[in-house]
Amino acid sequence: MIILRENEIRKDKGVFKMLNNQEKKNSFIGKLSDVVNQQKFEVISATIQKEALNKHYRYDNNPYHIALKFCVECLFNFLIASNQQQKITHIVVEQ
Repeated sequence: MIILRENEIRKDKGVFKMLNNQEKKNSFIGKLSDVVNQQKFEVISATIQKEALNKHYRYDNNPYHIALKFCVECLFNFLIASNQQQKITHIVVEQ
């Protein structure tokens, strides 16, 4: 599995230091876009408004726990709707 971090690509950090000129970066982004566009995948994500969190969750107010719980519940429902609940599913959680 490869994890591509947008910030590292955009800021030429880590292994992406090689993208330090615009021509190389444009070529890389173009090729990466082609690969992604050819794939079939679903993205499940959550956004937490931390200011409003305490009004609705008295006991578990850790925004990361709530977001993960929400995403796993959405994934579970998606797998059932797709009749895929018996298949192996990979979940990637980043900090």
